[in-house]
Amino acid sequence: MELNKKIDDLLKRKDKIFIAIEGSCGSGKTTLAEYLSKHYPATIFRTDDYFLPSIRKTKERLEEPGGNIDYERMKTEVFNHLKKDEISVRKFDCKTNVLEESRMVQLQAVNIVEGVYSAHPYFKFEYDLIIFIDIDKEKQLKRLEARNKALLSKFVNQWIPLENKYFKYFKIRNKANIILTLESSDL
Repeated sequence: MELNKKIDDLLKRKDKIFIAIEGSCGSGKTTLAEYLSKHYPATIFRTDDYFLPSIRKTKERLEEPGGNIDYERMKTEVFNHLKKDEISVRKFDCKTNVLEESRMVQLQAVNIVEGVYSAHPYFKFEYDLIIFIDIDKEKQLKRLEARNKALLSKFVNQWIPLENKYFKYFKIRNKANIILTLESSDL
């Protein structure tokens, strides 16, 4: 598999590598991150743990491309400490609107930032590899409906347009070293 070969080549040159897995909701980002974590000693950071709390969701903030993620907290907690061996992270629970207690996370040989907004330019972080996963819109809607039918309209009317705005404005797909599709044999 091309992706495994790229990772293997990077690991021959570096003790720790950093990978972003970008793409639309429902495209397979989490699945790919889990796959990689079974094949390499890996730590996964999820952008879903850094969504913006309700109190900070202003009209102005949500009009920013990528503004619905708490990129300030993610940079402070994660990106500012990636040279260390261990860092403290906190998960934000969107359902309860609560920031959970901090927990220590060990960095591994492969460190993955998985999720939409993982390649946000605010982080000013140079990844060793950026993967973008494409998905056909019809397949995406079927997957999202199967995941959570009650939230499908929120995905369609709010979250997908915010993602698309971010992808287009920052040209995220163009920054990718590897582009996969859900049907790809690379997944």
